[in-house]
Amino acid sequence: MVMVHIHLMLARMVQEFEWTTYPPNSSIDFTGKFEFTVVMKNTLKAIIKPRFASIDGFLNEQNKLRYSDSPMCTQ
Repeated sequence: MVMVHIHLMLARMVQEFEWTTYPPNSSIDFTGKFEFTVVMKNTLKAIIKPRFASIDGFLNEQNKLRYSDSPMCTQ
């Protein structure tokens, strides 16, 4: 059950944000090194920006749409 939630959370992060490398225009090095587990040799760094100009405004609009159909809604 936990794996389903982790996949969903990761998918939502990829969907909701625009991801770029830090520093900009750098390449990602996928070589690994052995510790207790295999980890990336060079730390992955990213810059994230919301895909929407105003994520708060978008979320407020979504909540209005979601709750306006509710029978408990008293607007």
